[in-house]
Amino acid sequence: MIIGVFSVYADDLIKEDIDYTELTKQLKMFEKEYSDILSVYSIGKSCDNRDLWVAKLGKSNIGIIIIGAIHARERITAKVLLQNIKDYCKAYKEGVSFEGYNLKELLDKASIYFIPMTNPDGVDYTFYGKKAVRDKNLLKNLKNIRVKKDPSWKSNIMDWKANIRGIDLNRQWNVLWGIPSRFIRRRPSNDHFQGFKPHSEPEVKALEQFTLNTPCLGYYAYHTQGSVLFWYKNQKGIYLDEVYDITRGLKNITGFKPIPKLSKSLRYWDTRMGYADWTAYKLKKPSITLELAWNGYDEKRDFKKIYLSVKKVPLYLLKKAIDYSKFYNVEVYKEDKLVQLFRDLNDAKIYIEKFIKDKFDREVKVFENGALVLTLNEKKQNLKVNLNIVKEKINKIEDDMNVLIMKPEDFAKIKHQIMVIKILFSFGKM
Repeated sequence: MIIGVFSVYADDLIKEDIDYTELTKQLKMFEKEYSDILSVYSIGKSCDNRDLWVAKLGKSNIGIIIIGAIHARERITAKVLLQNIKDYCKAYKEGVSFEGYNLKELLDKASIYFIPMTNPDGVDYTFYGKKAVRDKNLLKNLKNIRVKKDPSWKSNIMDWKANIRGIDLNRQWNVLWGIPSRFIRRRPSNDHFQGFKPHSEPEVKALEQFTLNTPCLGYYAYHTQGSVLFWYKNQKGIYLDEVYDITRGLKNITGFKPIPKLSKSLRYWDTRMGYADWTAYKLKKPSITLELAWNGYDEKRDFKKIYLSVKKVPLYLLKKAIDYSKFYNVEVYKEDKLVQLFRDLNDAKIYIEKFIKDKFDREVKVFENGALVLTLNEKKQNLKVNLNIVKEKINKIEDDMNVLIMKPEDFAKIKHQIMVIKILFSFGKM
């Protein structure tokens, strides 16, 4: 039962600068205080051995993912998401609504997976420079990283956008990766270098695996430049209808400008290499990049203004995910764990083919409208059967050899049997 309304006051806002240490401290503090609704855990390590924290807010495994600070100098997004966690936990515990949203109703049905600081090494570098680098080899390598000044940032250290190896983590995703562009650097840099191959960086690998194995219905990346919504990823049909609807609501809440302009008759849009691009293309879910601020914002002076414009966005996105969940009737289970949801069975098959690389070592099941429609342990079983066939063939050939060794005219038969065995072995190793 909702007994009141939660409001954000200036005294409630986080005052501290949020570097990696402060983020860790506050997340652990919130987890301890709100353990019934919040869990904090690491999904991997950064280049410089910092944890990549996820704060799961909610009681269901199904939900949405929101990432922040994938670009180091856009570190204020980590503070925004941390403030969201603080406010939502408090409102849930006190049993009050937040900006008209019933926290208990939403968070008992679904969860928000907050990843406030996707690039902790880069963020700490923007705070402390070389002093932030722990690994001696990484520190030594810094001198080889090209730094291009950006006049829109007030301090030189805030030119840094990449991870600590000089690779832009939002240019790492395998959607049109490697296509030449005037915006792409050719070697490690403070910004816009896509890396030597896609998904090479530990931060990206960790986020990729977490995303692939978490049953979510939307993916959202927080950035800071332009107060815009990059929403269109060349979706068609029902996929376009859904992301169009969500974006229209985001525009009304935030006042941000959708790019491209909201329309359902759009031509091809060049969208590439970002996290939201990859999730839209590969997982067929709404995926939007939200630019929360404007060029030249001041982190301290403008934090309240930035936060207030997006304070209820995660709850809106979660509500939309719950509303649309009824259309995601295809469930993929790996070892009896739900890992993905899809609208269409073909999307599930494509996901399995591309991303469940160990599908013949684990049982994979697909349900549509609650009915089992696909089980992917048949080939594992067939492999065992085929190996038994091979064993029988070998035994038979050995028996035949004892008889045929003095009959050269039958060597052709043995050669044929050996060829069959090779084919069987080849099949068994697929």
